Amino acid sequence: MNRTRTGRNVGFALLEALISLLVVSGGMLGLSQLQNMLARNSDLAAQRTEATQLASECMESLRSLRNATDWNSLPGTRCPSPVTGRNTSYTRTVTLGGDVTTPMRTASVTVSWADREAGQQSVNLFSYLANTDPATSAMLAFPLPENTILKRPKNRNINIPIPALDLNDGRSSIQVNANYAVIFSNISGSVIQICNPGVLNATIEQIKAHCVTVEGYILAGYISRDSSVSNAEWTGIEAGLGINYGGVSRNLAGSDAINCQFGNATAFDTSYKWYMCVIPLSSPKLWSGRVRVGGPVAFRSGNLFVCRYQYLDPGLLPFERNVQDYANVDRSIDQQNYRIASGNATAACPSSMTLANVSSGVLHQDCRPGNANRATDCPSPSTP
Repeated sequence: MNRTRTGRNVGFALLEALISLLVVSGGMLGLSQLQNMLARNSDLAAQRTEATQLASECMESLRSLRNATDWNSLPGTRCPSPVTGRNTSYTRTVTLGGDVTTPMRTASVTVSWADREAGQQSVNLFSYLANTDPATSAMLAFPLPENTILKRPKNRNINIPIPALDLNDGRSSIQVNANYAVIFSNISGSVIQICNPGVLNATIEQIKAHCVTVEGYILAGYISRDSSVSNAEWTGIEAGLGINYGGVSRNLAGSDAINCQFGNATAFDTSYKWYMCVIPLSSPKLWSGRVRVGGPVAFRSGNLFVCRYQYLDPGLLPFERNVQDYANVDRSIDQQNYRIASGNATAACPSSMTLANVSSGVLHQDCRPGNANRATDCPSPSTP
């Protein structure tokens, strides 16, 4: 009897040993896989760190470019590829947007490699390169197209009107009435879309909902009147604003491709009117011409004349200073302001237009009877 029990115990012990061996084997196999996974992830993390360092090194090398002339050299001379790393080979690819004349170029550096299991991996860095010498970086300035040391308002192109709303996607928009809004590129300052929100004080979503693509620039400013101008002469002035664009006279307020919007500066002061015109342009984006203010019969038959504010800052380009005829305008411009006055043939521009070291009044259009060309110089609303 005892001998039989002993045999059975031996049998159970052997079975238990086999089960234990199976469990231990499974645990060892899982531990081995875990170790392989940890090793793989550790290796990949090290490779990703190395790749990021290579991408950062390349980007900083590109930032050392002193000016547009340096950009003529191939990026490969500053970011050689391939690069042998810890246990793999890395390939660096540099992509630059714009050209050597672009004041702010986009820059993208991609580093790619094959991991220990031949899987393709990559890291990417994106930034902007300013067309300015890095030696001026200590000025803490955000470079402008002319490499001045002024900071850009709201960190966007200085040619975008200050009140424009940032759309949080690299664009900004200014709405002038319920049915008209203009969208700008924050980088270039150019107009890229015209929108019809349908409501005043539209939200970002409402502005973006109804837009058409238009490439071009804005021309904007104010038209004011001197106290010598009567209400009858002043009424309807904005309807006759015209511009000689590319050698062709156009009526900005009509159905022409140039689109202008007008309005009183405020509901309480009707002695100022604002205007904003969008001038669509294809490549090359340049236009030349002359703004001409027009109006009703009283404007062309009385003793009215138009003076323009001409700014004295020598750092501005001629068209930014409101020197006309405009020539090769290559950006949006505002503060192109005018004042309408009345007087005899010897009357000069109002002295209030002259501010020491800032501006002066320059005769822009003579609509008085002594000017034999006043019918052309001072157009009606329907004849620019």
